[in-house]
Amino acid sequence: MLQTLIVLFQAHWIEVLGFITGVSCVLLGIAEIPWSWPVGIAYNVLLFVVLWTHGVYALALLQIVYIVISLYGWWNWLHGGVGHGALRISRTPPALGIFLSAASVAGILILHAILARFTDSSVPWLDAVTTTLSLVAQYLLSRKMMATWFLFSIVDVIAIVINLEKHLYPIAALYAFFIVLCMLGYRHWNKSLHVRSQAS
Repeated sequence: MLQTLIVLFQAHWIEVLGFITGVSCVLLGIAEIPWSWPVGIAYNVLLFVVLWTHGVYALALLQIVYIVISLYGWWNWLHGGVGHGALRISRTPPALGIFLSAASVAGILILHAILARFTDSSVPWLDAVTTTLSLVAQYLLSRKMMATWFLFSIVDVIAIVINLEKHLYPIAALYAFFIVLCMLGYRHWNKSLHVRSQAS
């Protein structure tokens, strides 16, 4: 039994480590701890390796963009607030919401066309939707805006479908757990936003 567990761990150590760093990243983010960002970068690197080797190219390349946004988010959480202080939670301004919605639709259509024509992606539509919405959600997270939890929940549902099709069960389980964490994140951030609005 022990030997079987060791073999399974050796075969899926990247996925297991990805699970650990992914969960840690979200938990730190929920608690508004800036260390969420470097842990998230480690998760992105691991996920890139797993996704690329299984032919989910757009979602794999997305991890590189995540790293860039994460560097911005890390700095912004520490210095993007009033007087270059810590950034506070906020809601998405309507104008920004409309712009991001339009950009999402355009991004999905363009990315799908690229994936369908120039790659052998087995899930071009799901890959395009997940990639585009993930970028928008990550940007909202870097700005500490509430809508990030809603978008990431949608991404997580689609990611579960993709990873189940690829038989990447540990990663699928991670995304299922992420949905629960998104609910907790929204609840915690909403409470924090409410408390701060009453105090000001």
